[in-house]
Amino acid sequence: MKIESLLVFLFAASLLISQSLMDAFSALVCLAALWQIFKRSREGDLSLRKYSVGFDWIWLPFAIAVVLSFLFSDSSFDQALAVLAELKWIFTLYALVVLLERADDLERAFRPYLWVLGVCCLYALAIPFLGFDPLRGQNTLQVIPGGVRTGGFLGQAIVFAHSYSFPLTILWGLLILSLRWNQKILLPTLVVFILNSLAILFSFTRGVWLALAAALTTSAFIYRKSLGIAIVATGVVLVAGLYFLWPDFQNRIHYGLQGGDQERVWIWRANLAMWNDSPIFGVGYGQNTDLLPAYYKQVGAPENLLVSHAHNQYLNVLAGAGIIGLLGYLLFQGYFLILSLKTYLKIPEREYFEKGLLLGCVTAHISFLLGGLTESNYEHSKIKYCLALVWALVVVFAKKYNVIRERI
Repeated sequence: MKIESLLVFLFAASLLISQSLMDAFSALVCLAALWQIFKRSREGDLSLRKYSVGFDWIWLPFAIAVVLSFLFSDSSFDQALAVLAELKWIFTLYALVVLLERADDLERAFRPYLWVLGVCCLYALAIPFLGFDPLRGQNTLQVIPGGVRTGGFLGQAIVFAHSYSFPLTILWGLLILSLRWNQKILLPTLVVFILNSLAILFSFTRGVWLALAAALTTSAFIYRKSLGIAIVATGVVLVAGLYFLWPDFQNRIHYGLQGGDQERVWIWRANLAMWNDSPIFGVGYGQNTDLLPAYYKQVGAPENLLVSHAHNQYLNVLAGAGIIGLLGYLLFQGYFLILSLKTYLKIPEREYFEKGLLLGCVTAHISFLLGGLTESNYEHSKIKYCLALVWALVVVFAKKYNVIRERI
């Protein structure tokens, strides 16, 4: 395995395990990319176009909106600096593009990644079945109406479910193409896909369940209408079976339908009140949490509610950075969704692995966007790095098939 492929593999594996490993391998990826750029510059290749994502000022509107949100609010300089520092994931995206352009053995690196993902999913599944977390102990269990939630190696169930939806969607794309790609890898891919699905199921994160169901179905229709219809029919039967045969699943559904999420509704009301007070520039991006107790009182919320982000990514950006921030956020999200779709469609049918990989990237992005309706998923560092890897894959193949030169 080439060193570039190895670094990308280690970075991808770290996304499944811990924030510390993720930060460490992100730094290694960036250093390795800088070394590649330095070597090219010594060879006289100084063209920055090679490192483009095709529309490089796409980040500027959002970054400017974040800065303006602090200038027109009471936030401190340290708070603004901390939020702007979170944009460092964009540098990791560019670094991954540099390495992936030289990693010509991705299919070979996929096999060990399957093993790592499988082990991580087995550990996640062991937690609800054993009734304790072997690494963190009994006191860290997340017990809810309907059962024990698993967070795997990442610990927190919601972050776990959103993070592990990325490899699940990639496996989905590869599975759809696998019969025409490589039948030897079909069985292990299918086994790990099932383990990954079960792990997310036992996280009891309903927002991810719904986002994945819609994303997997949508990508099936993108590939072939008949497959989409078959997936819908299978999904209806599967959900009905889970509902009637698994009491924990049924209780979790009833909990939501019977008003168990009223706390989240109050969070949304408070964030809407923040936006109403500062509709253009917001109250300061990322400052929603600090201001939430005061706005709880303003909207007449009951006491002792959860103090957190908005639990809706679009509302979180809207309240924090105003309408300018939301438009900037939607701009770069929309750009990469369109780019991934155009790239998938451009890849020839005979390139089964690459086409399956890109179909998985399309599915991952759709799932992420839908997951943002019930969770501020972009605000988690782990998920930003998952996005960086998916988008880097999209950019590399968009360059390879000349999509990135086309007008989008």
